[in-house]
Amino acid sequence: MKTPLIAFSLLCAGFAAGIWVERHLSGHALGAEGSRRVSSSVLPLNKSLTERAGDVGGGEEPAQRDAKPDVDRKAKRSLQELLALSDDHDRHRALDAYAPAEMANLLSDLAASEDSSSPRVRSLRRVLYHRWADQEPLKALRAALKENDTRLKDEVIHHAFRELARQDVSLATAAFGELQTHRQREEAIEAMAHHAPLKDMGTLAEFFAQEAPHARSERLFRRWAERDPGSQLLQSLAAAGGPDALRAMAEGMAMNDPGAALAWARAVDAENPGAQAMAGALRSLTHLNPEEAAALISELPAGHQQNDLVREIARRWSQDDLNAALAWTESLPVASQREARR
Repeated sequence: MKTPLIAFSLLCAGFAAGIWVERHLSGHALGAEGSRRVSSSVLPLNKSLTERAGDVGGGEEPAQRDAKPDVDRKAKRSLQELLALSDDHDRHRALDAYAPAEMANLLSDLAASEDSSSPRVRSLRRVLYHRWADQEPLKALRAALKENDTRLKDEVIHHAFRELARQDVSLATAAFGELQTHRQREEAIEAMAHHAPLKDMGTLAEFFAQEAPHARSERLFRRWAERDPGSQLLQSLAAAGGPDALRAMAEGMAMNDPGAALAWARAVDAENPGAQAMAGALRSLTHLNPEEAAALISELPAGHQQNDLVREIARRWSQDDLNAALAWTESLPVASQREARR
């Protein structure tokens, strides 16, 4: 009985062992084949990624690829390279490497170019003149006055007289005689009034009174009064300068202290009714507080000064409170109403 049982047990064990061996060998083969399949699919993919990275810039980070290179301030560029720069800021930086004489030569080359009227050429010419005027204001000014571009001339005049006034006001007054038009002289006065040292303001005022009496020097008095409203020299020269100078002084004073300016203007007008200093003070007050200016407009005598201020008050006040400005307009005399509605 035992022999058949033993034989049957051995037969079952052998059968199980055979199944295990078969499964083990097939699993090993499948694993090897799977590895080969994965390897064959991964390698082309890796190659493809590498090739694509090379196509878009050698694998650089996006921020590195998109970053705009800074303009080298020390490297000189050709005229075409300067024209190719994208904006005026880059052109200004690039011109740090050039001496004034070189900028003058570049301007000559641009003037002779076939495309002298293109926007890029005009833009580069403007930047070149500005930089030249910063370093050699008198030479740049004289060159610009020969140009046909009126806007360019005005810009260079402002830059040049700003630097001349900063360096030596006598240089500025000497160059003033070379200007050709009323508009150019106004541009120069504006630049000198804003940039001359305070100690030189009296010198400029005396120069205009003696050498250029028809120049619009009230700009100088307005700016001087903003910077130093208590100057006795300012008050003396403004009185000598007449109504325009007094109005300009009152306007400048009111930018600092409207109350003091109004009191001073009333005193001036009481002594000299033709001065209309009050009109100057109210002009500044209109920009600071149009409602307060509207309440004082009746202190001005009827005439063009009052009409001008009525229009300006209406314009300025309507920006802050349209309904209040319209209500004020309705309270005015008929003639003034027409001015305000304009």
